[in-house]
Amino acid sequence: MGSKAQGNFSSLSMGAVALTVIVLAVLEFGLVLALSWVNARYDQAIGRPPLRRRYPWHSSMRGEREELIAQRQGVSGVERIAILMVVAGVLVFEFWFFFLAGSSLPNS
Repeated sequence: MGSKAQGNFSSLSMGAVALTVIVLAVLEFGLVLALSWVNARYDQAIGRPPLRRRYPWHSSMRGEREELIAQRQGVSGVERIAILMVVAGVLVFEFWFFFLAGSSLPNS
């Protein structure tokens, strides 16, 4: 979108940068909404009760620890997807780095 708004000018315009930032923000917001909807449907399909977010200032100082609450709730579908994507990204990067990138040192 930003390249289309830029046109044939040789210098970068702030309008193109602003449009790119706005488009990325809208896309990110849409993806967050879609991911939270998919997570809610997944929780509903497996019978998990809805996750209640507890902010630290709403809980008692002698209340349950977050680790115990997390153990009871388990890992959500969104967390599983995020973990798998990070692991896949690291593995692809390592494959590229060790096998495809080549050496940046000069040949002498």
